[in-house]
Amino acid sequence: TAGYSVDITNRKSSGNSGDYIRYGNDYDSWVDQSFVVTITTPTITSLDLIVRTTLDQEVSDESFGLKDFALSRNNPEVSLSIVGNLDAEGAITGLTTLSVSGTSSLDNDVTSTSTQGYTGNVTLTNDVVLTTTNSQITFTGTVDSEATEANDLTIAVGSSEVQFDSAVGGTVPLGAIDITGNLDLNADITSATSINVTADSNIAANVTTSGTQTYGDDAASDTTTVNGTLDFTGSTVQFASTLQGDGTADDITISGNLDLDGAASSLTSLDVEGTTNLGANVTTSATQTYQGTLTLDSGTSLTLDAGTSADSDINLAAVTGVSGGAAENLTLDAGSNAGAAIAVTGTVTDIATLTITDAGSVTFGDAVTLATKIDLQGTT
Repeated sequence: TAGYSVDITNRKSSGNSGDYIRYGNDYDSWVDQSFVVTITTPTITSLDLIVRTTLDQEVSDESFGLKDFALSRNNPEVSLSIVGNLDAEGAITGLTTLSVSGTSSLDNDVTSTSTQGYTGNVTLTNDVVLTTTNSQITFTGTVDSEATEANDLTIAVGSSEVQFDSAVGGTVPLGAIDITGNLDLNADITSATSINVTADSNIAANVTTSGTQTYGDDAASDTTTVNGTLDFTGSTVQFASTLQGDGTADDITISGNLDLDGAASSLTSLDVEGTTNLGANVTTSATQTYQGTLTLDSGTSLTLDAGTSADSDINLAAVTGVSGGAAENLTLDAGSNAGAAIAVTGTVTDIATLTITDAGSVTFGDAVTLATKIDLQGTT
């Protein structure tokens, strides 16, 4: 980037102005230059970096830091690498990339045209917005709010993704997590108010919120992929996307209500502790359990397919349609294994036809009211 780099090491101002670095002596000289700045101080205490060719103060003090550090330069944009800790009280803009090897304390927004990488633990001391232009943001360390707070984290990465490699909210809860872009979750979100992801998600860890969780905003184009035995804990967990396992032992528990807009497939098992609003088929290789009322909300026929294993059971509480009894049809398929069972403990109402396929046994614990018929196929 024009071959100009600056390394700030062990510097501290002896006055109020702080240490400054500038290319040339006036602002016009910035126009046709770009800078790579590497800062090797343990901490940047606040944010107004001016780039100079020489330091304007002689300092012998061995303690160090930068005063009023901020980047707000659009031409040229700056690639900033911090070898140490970042304490950002002001907004950071005008960056191409940002990388921080140590901890980061963020009190304001960060905007870059390319990637942002936070290797150490991150603390949000305020509501923070992180923005890139179709570029990844990676959190290698933990992400927490400042003590006693629950600060919001808003992230916009366009067509790219946000990657969390360590616990989120594990020490101090976050507020709302709002991601415009894709999510790659490799560690637990242990405590947040809510989470919303507008595009695809790859989830390999548990998610716990006090409020809602929403993954995707278009079931026709967005996909949520789950990996492993996972628990989604929230008031309502909505997949406004398709939901698929990655082919491993993908046992999914919803500790709350489930709103499924797209088809669920390649899961091992599914257990919903609250109510379920179902807009598409669900396919697992083992047991499906719906502990609250299952509402069919497709306006057409839906199938619950639990595979063909010995534990391919389907356990339902109450079942109801949303379209007045004439539109939704439900097929329950527990496979051909003689040990597989279908059990419905509550009422079945407001659906047209109920089809039972390949179950070893079927039991109903309450009234079944259908607009047309019940169809038993290959079932005892």
